[in-house]
This record gives sequence, C-alpha cells and structure tokens, in this order.
Amino acid sequence: RNKPIPKALLGRHVHFGPPLDWFIKDVKMDEALVKRLEGWTMQFVYFRPFHIVFDLVVVHMLGYHWVGNLTFAAYMVSTTYSLSSLIGFYHTFAKELQPYAPLAKFLSIKGVVFLTTYQKMGLAFIPKLDQFQCFFNLEDGKHCNVDVLIDQLASALVCIEMGFLFSFAFQEAFSIKWVNLKATTTKKED
Repeated sequence: RNKPIPKALLGRHVHFGPPLDWFIKDVKMDEALVKRLEGWTMQFVYFRPFHIVFDLVVVHMLGYHWVGNLTFAAYMVSTTYSLSSLIGFYHTFAKELQPYAPLAKFLSIKGVVFLTTYQKMGLAFIPKLDQFQCFFNLEDGKHCNVDVLIDQLASALVCIEMGFLFSFAFQEAFSIKWVNLKATTTKKED
C-alpha cells in the first residue's frame, strides 16, 4: 500500500468512464489519486454488507419499504464510484495488464451474476403484459402457476447461457495461458 508508483506511470491520463468523466476532467496519475481510487473501490466492499443487513432488517423485517428507495440510491452511488475507479485503473494500466486479460475476466463474472439476476427480473414482468396473457391461461379456464413457470423459464435460459455462452467465455478468460505467462515472468525476475 505504501509502495511508490513507478515513475513511468506518473502523469498518465486517467479516464473514468461515464458519468464521472462528465464531471472530472484532465486527471493525471499520482500517489494521491491511487489512494483515492483505492478508497472508492474499497468503500463498496465495506458498504455492501452493511447495505444488505440494513435493508433486510429495516425494509423487510420492520416494513419501512420507503427506506428501500434511499438505500438503493446509496447502493447505486457506491457502485458507480467503485466501478468508475476500477475503470480508471484499467484504462491507466491497460498496457501492463493486457497479458492477464482482466477485462475479459471481469466481464465474464459480471455477465453471469448480472445477466441472470436482471434476466429473472425481466421475466417477472412478462405475465403483466397483455400480449402474453394467452400463454398463462389453461384450456379449462384455470390459470397456471406463473411464478413456477417464470422460475422454470429462467432456469432453462441459465442452462442454455452457461452451456453455450459463458462456458466459452470462461474458458477464454481463465485460460491456462496467463498462468504460463506468470510463470515465465517469474523465471525472468529470478
């Protein structure tokens, strides 16, 4: 943590990505910025468990549902700062990190987590659309259990995505190539 930044990296332009790039311009890499970016990243690590417990107790157990909107807004701000700092690190050190493919690793893991979560949230809205009501009514006039049907559809989509999309993405992102590269680099340093 207290290691100095190599002189070759000092003064590099840092690009955060939107929305922070709209407000923070012409930032150059220095030791103070590294500490700030580390703080932005680590605040999410500390905030997220607190957010989950607080949300569980206050919103779900005590029933103060309006607080959920405030905690969600705080979560989005925390996520924005954390991801923006990681983007800043990545853009600044892209050349040095390129052999390890951190972006591919990050996107493959986030793809699994976020895609499956948001996909299930999206599927939950399908029964509410008038165009799809005919799929949820049985011939004898009874309705099928929509929640079970949505869960089954989400599970089927996850199986297809994991088998045909993310398995290949993970194979490429977490290839043995970077381990061999690391071993080669370590031997050169010795």
